[in-house]
Amino acid sequence: MSTAARKARKRAGIKFEHTAKVGTPLQDRAWFNELVLGVKGTRYAGSPVPRSWNKKLRALQARDLTPAE
Repeated sequence: MSTAARKARKRAGIKFEHTAKVGTPLQDRAWFNELVLGVKGTRYAGSPVPRSWNKKLRALQARDLTPAE
C-alpha cells in the first residue's frame, strides 16, 4: 500500500487490521520429519533414519494434538 493510499485511509477513518498469524502445523515442521542419526550400537549407527513414531507421538501428545492412550 502506498503512502498516499495509507493517508487516505487514515483520513477516512478506516482502521488497518492485521491478519492473525497462523503457525506451521507440527507435522510440517522440519524437525518432525527430518532424518536423525541411528542409535549407537545398532546396525543403523551413524546412518540417517526417520525419527521414531513414538517420539513423534510424544511430541503430538505434549502439544495436546492427539489424545493420550
